[in-house]
Amino acid sequence: NKSEKRQKKNTDEDFKSFSKINYEALSISNKVLGSLTKVSSLSAESEGYKYLLERSIPLDRMNQLFYTNNLRDVVKHISSYDISRVPEIRGIVIPYYSYDNNVPILKCFQIRNIDSSSSMRYLTYDLCNKPIHIYNLENIKKDRPVYVFEGAFDSMFCFNACAASGSSIFQKLAEIKKINERVVVVFDNDYKTNKDIKKLLIEVINNGY
Repeated sequence: NKSEKRQKKNTDEDFKSFSKINYEALSISNKVLGSLTKVSSLSAESEGYKYLLERSIPLDRMNQLFYTNNLRDVVKHISSYDISRVPEIRGIVIPYYSYDNNVPILKCFQIRNIDSSSSMRYLTYDLCNKPIHIYNLENIKKDRPVYVFEGAFDSMFCFNACAASGSSIFQKLAEIKKINERVVVVFDNDYKTNKDIKKLLIEVINNGY
């Protein structure tokens, strides 16, 4: 009957979809995420939780972040890195996802160091080959403008926002425009004192953003 045929069609489509998933990438993603602690499970007195509170990160966005006591315990699951060169630091982990046939997979992550023993601030690690570093791209809506910030934390204060961290901004803006044509780029204040950033800002404006 029609109901059985419809059910069989849906089952076949689900099977085809799952058969296309990159299970190696999914496995690495699950291992990395499994080695992290959700910020939502931290105590209010913990170093990581206090850091985010001091930055006034909205609670709903805080709960999407992670924490690690030792970066090496996370990066050891990614075979492309020399673990001996990974610093043993504590920090907040910002996940960058993409969807593989409707399955969210961690493609890379950024750690904000909160360990006073190290002077470095941010480090980024890729789980796959050359992912595009755009934070929150998977949640962008099409029905209103999308705001593109330089840093992930800044983007958390704005609805329908993402962050194009690092270099190759025009490549990232092109990716964002595939989802939403109405793109607004928001620069940090350092364009006032940094000539290179000011030059980039002018270039972005001249390209219609």
